[in-house]
Order: sequence, then structure tokens, then C-alpha cells
Amino acid sequence: MAERTEAGQQEQKRYAVEPDNAGNQMIKVNGPLQYELSKRMNQLGMKGVEVKVGKEGPRGKERFDLIVQAIAKYNHLNHAQILKLFYYNLTRVSAAHTCKRELARLVQGGWLETYEQRDGVYKLGWWAKVLLATKGRNIFGDRTLLREHDLLGAELLVRMLSEAREQGGNGQWWGEYELQLSDEIRPDAVGRIAVGGNRIDFFAEADTGSERESQFGSKYQAYARYRAENNWQRRFNRETFPPVLVISSSKELRLMGMLESLEQRMNRQNVDVQFYLTTRDRIEKVTGLVNGPNPGVLHGKIWSAPFSSDLYALLP
Repeated sequence: MAERTEAGQQEQKRYAVEPDNAGNQMIKVNGPLQYELSKRMNQLGMKGVEVKVGKEGPRGKERFDLIVQAIAKYNHLNHAQILKLFYYNLTRVSAAHTCKRELARLVQGGWLETYEQRDGVYKLGWWAKVLLATKGRNIFGDRTLLREHDLLGAELLVRMLSEAREQGGNGQWWGEYELQLSDEIRPDAVGRIAVGGNRIDFFAEADTGSERESQFGSKYQAYARYRAENNWQRRFNRETFPPVLVISSSKELRLMGMLESLEQRMNRQNVDVQFYLTTRDRIEKVTGLVNGPNPGVLHGKIWSAPFSSDLYALLP
């Protein structure tokens, strides 16, 4: 299904890709490879470091670094998500044109790759993987497979970050492959959003219906053990344990089953770990309003919690 760019195919033939002890492919960054990487980065004005975006938003060549870094965090992003993240400071027409042109340059240069059957979905290309390899991060294996799970989780994070920015706030997030908290829990992302003096730290989980509703409660047990056994206060610099936010692509019936599963586990093990669940449909309803105020993901009462029939907002 994957469509590998011609540039990526040629470079993988020229440079060594070796297996590690577990049999995973690893890029061996030698002198010629480092030289070619530097040359290609200079062509796009890329710096290969975290870019600090000013108040005016991403500018010019900054976006090349930002896009590669974002996809490295979350494995896959689609065109609409990239547009919302990095082209918000341009007019609508200019943003669409510039985004299309710059993504094409990244694909043509082997920095990103696309899919034959899913136009508009991007993953890391060969040169992006080389860049990460120079920083000690080799990315192969299942990260080359398109997962709807990745796009669903990214949708929640992109909306939260965009809403915070529009309200004069800010946010940051760390992807699944960037931050593993323990052997038991590996959230799809860990994030922090600050708006108007309010801050929320959170774990993010995406649900595409791949596991039985009755098994969902096991996530509570894993987070409860992490809360009890690890020094999370120092890591998150807060006194209360961050909530777990779950976005599901399923309908309300499955969401109710997931809540019931959580309640059963919570009754057996009384550890203070908060879960808030919502669906893609609920998010679409509060973010797609044409008339009246648009509360969005942060302020909209779209989140369900165990042992309650009420709906909650993440921020007041």
C-alpha cells in the first residue's frame, strides 16, 4: 500500500541499513550519509532542531522542520491537520496553496512519503529517518504502516492545540514513540494545554474499536499502578495525577460499554485516576457549529466520566 518515493528508494540502495539485535532495521550514519544529509537540509533551509515559533506564527522555511518534527511525534498526519498546525497565520487561499507546494517539496526530496490509496496522509521519508538516526532515534518497523489509530489521536491533539492558540494560550505534546512512561502504559501522547490561567496536563488514548469494550478497563489498572509506583509528581510538576483523555471513532453504545468496563475495575481498585471519554461525532458537533458560539474540544461539554451521567468540559 505504501508508495515509497524514488529518492528514498535510491538512497536506501546507496547507504547501509543494518539490523539491530532484535532484527529491526537500523540506519548506519557514516560520513558520506552525514554529508548528503547536511546538503539536503541546506537546500530547504532546515536546521534539524526544535523550532521556537514566534507570536506571528511559523514563517517560511521554519515549516519544513516543524512538519518533519510533528510527524516524527505522531507517525502520521493528514493534509488538513498539517494545514491547521502550521499555516494558520496565512490567509485561507494562501495557506492552502503554500501548504500544498511545501508538502510536495518534502515528498519530492524524500523527507516525507505518501500512500497510493490514501492521498493526503503523510509519514516520514528516508531523509527524515536519517536525520532522526543522527539523534539516536531509528524509526522502522510498524511505523511504516498506516494506522487509523494515529490519525484519530492526532485529530484530538491538533484541535486542542489550535483552540489554545486561538485563545491566546499555548500547548505542547510528546508522541507515543517519543515518551514511554513505563512497561505497562504507553499513551498515544502526553500533552499540556494552557489557556487564560488554566492548565491541563493529560494522557491521550485513541480507540478505534480494535479491542473489546470489556477489556478497556484494563487501561485503568495500568495507569493506577503507574500512579502508585512512579514519581509522576516530579515528572509532571503537579500535585494531582493527569487525567486520561480518550477519543473514540465508535458510536455512543461502545462508549457506554467502555465506561462500564472502567467502572467495574475502579470498584475493585480504588486509585484516583480520572478518565474522560468522547467520540469523534461529539467533537464534530461542537467544532462544526456555524451559528452561535463554538465551545470546541476544550470548553465544550462533550466528555463523559465513569459513575456520572453528566457531560464535562476540560477547561472552564
